[in-house]
Amino acid sequence: MRGAVAVNNLQQHVLGGTKIHADDTPVPVLAPGEGKTKTGRLWTYVRDDRPAGDASAPAVWFDYSLVGGYWRLMAKLRLEGQKSP
Repeated sequence: MRGAVAVNNLQQHVLGGTKIHADDTPVPVLAPGEGKTKTGRLWTYVRDDRPAGDASAPAVWFDYSLVGGYWRLMAKLRLEGQKSP
C-alpha cells in the first residue's frame, strides 16, 4: 500500500500547483465480450512553476479514464479544490 500513498501524494502535489498543464491522449482499449474496442484516455498533468520563481519541485502525474474531454478535466480539478479557467 505504500505505492498507493506515494501516488496519492504525487497527485496532491501536482494538482495543488498554481498552474497545471493537462493533456489527454485517446487510446484504444479492448472491450471484453463486445469484439471491439472503446476509447480510453491517458491523462498527463504537469506542474512546473520554476520559471515563475517557485521553489516547489516540478512533477508529472499520469491518470487513465474511460471518459474524457474538457468536462472530465474540469470535474477532476474541482474535486481537487482547483478553480476552472
